[in-house]
Amino acid sequence: MLPSRWNPWRGIILTLIIFVIEFGLHIVFAAKQWDILFLFVAIDMFFLTVCFAPIALILGGAANHHVGQQVIGIGTTIAVPLTMGFFWAVNDMTWSYWLIGSTTLPMLSQILWYRWERGLSNLIYRSVIVEEE
Repeated sequence: MLPSRWNPWRGIILTLIIFVIEFGLHIVFAAKQWDILFLFVAIDMFFLTVCFAPIALILGGAANHHVGQQVIGIGTTIAVPLTMGFFWAVNDMTWSYWLIGSTTLPMLSQILWYRWERGLSNLIYRSVIVEEE
């Protein structure tokens, strides 16, 4: 059972489940030498790691702006090491200093999403605002 929409972990858990499934698929496709399927999964893993926080926000359906901000913060914290790991794997599993710079990609996606979402938050959340009694 997933947490409610009022819990920021709902989208994070869903996105992590998708990542684990894709990670397993990329191993299977590489072992079977199914190059096209491996390529599709690798490209999807790239977008999933870089845009982890916005994807978690969309999948979780945050109930209000505050929960959405929490999802973006937690998701970006998870996305930074995932992105660095993705680029480490693409770099033939060797360390390079440019891998540190790859961590700016999820931060950039978080900033862009925050700017876009902030401007549309009234349209997204107006119908689910609960007044305190």
